[in-house]
Amino acid sequence: MPKLPRVNAAKMVRALVREGFTKRRQEGSHLTLRRASDGVRVVVPMHPGDLPVHVVHSILKQAGLTPDIFN
Repeated sequence: MPKLPRVNAAKMVRALVREGFTKRRQEGSHLTLRRASDGVRVVVPMHPGDLPVHVVHSILKQAGLTPDIFN
């Protein structure tokens, strides 16, 4: 697996939308996205600054994606 990049929440959301996710709702600082083709749901914390590496890893794992989506 390639090294995980440092990304902020906005970049993560843009990458997920490119992969077929749509914004469903936002409660407080957490945005929920869902992929219609298989019903996969991920939650992205919309906090300022870069997301912690373990959060990036968790979101990618839940979505079934690799770090290549950021290229």
